[in-house]
Amino acid sequence: MNRSSGCLTKGFIFLLLISMLSCKKEPVTEHGFFMADSYFTVKVYEKCRENLLSELEAYLEKYAFEIDRHAPASLTGRLNETGSVQAPEWYTDLIARVLDIEKQAPGFNMLSGRLCDIWGFTDRNYRVPAKEELEKVVGRGNITLKENELRISDCIVDLGGCGKGFLLELAGKYLEERGVKTYLLNFGGNVMGRGERNFKIGIQDPDSAAGEYGKIITIRNKCVATSGDYERYFEMNGRRYCHIFDPATGYPAAFYRAVTVICDEPLMSDILSTSAFISGISAVKKNFPDIEMIGIKAKKRSE
Repeated sequence: MNRSSGCLTKGFIFLLLISMLSCKKEPVTEHGFFMADSYFTVKVYEKCRENLLSELEAYLEKYAFEIDRHAPASLTGRLNETGSVQAPEWYTDLIARVLDIEKQAPGFNMLSGRLCDIWGFTDRNYRVPAKEELEKVVGRGNITLKENELRISDCIVDLGGCGKGFLLELAGKYLEERGVKTYLLNFGGNVMGRGERNFKIGIQDPDSAAGEYGKIITIRNKCVATSGDYERYFEMNGRRYCHIFDPATGYPAAFYRAVTVICDEPLMSDILSTSAFISGISAVKKNFPDIEMIGIKAKKRSE
């Protein structure tokens, strides 16, 4: 989620929809809109009620607001400001699910929002902090959940690494509850396709111009998410620093240029792409051996 979701944003993803494998002509309704500092598209490949997709946009907007750490009045903003918040069930459920996945996803940590601030990605005043400054931040932070109350200490909650996956999940449920079976969602590069059809998805080559694909994959009833270093970064003294940080060191991850995850659920794909980018595909595969992952390594590096 770019600026509004902090250091784990997925705004850098360039998963580009190419085409449908099926050539059969059928009704297609498309709606695009900006949300969470990204462009979202919804395509429905069947007849649907007029205004359904604009109603979906309005539905998602309130959730996008509440998970935005940079909106002071949001649930996440208030949690970070005061250290506690009384939250509705959907929010506490999201936090609990993310915490549960985190236990098996090395490197992913939604409490590491302070690193994004220190490195200047929040206000775009980029800098390389001193090691001593990072040491005061890494390894810190605690979150507790009791019924509908969330409490944090010594940390900043940042849901950027799971936000678009969560919004994809909400959108899919919204459409299916209203009878839509075949659709394709592209939320800032996080993709979900549902229905009895195939979709071809192009994965951006990090070393090429936008629209040049390093790999083309075919999905059916799958979700795709990519984490990479090529969209949100700065360069200083000849070195590139991306906005995805290893919470154990406080430094940007640098082994991969990009990691793509293909799996059944959007929240899982979103989190695991970040986890694998930071900790390595082999480390994540230990707990998720059946999930497909594609890594593009940085030059002059080996796993």
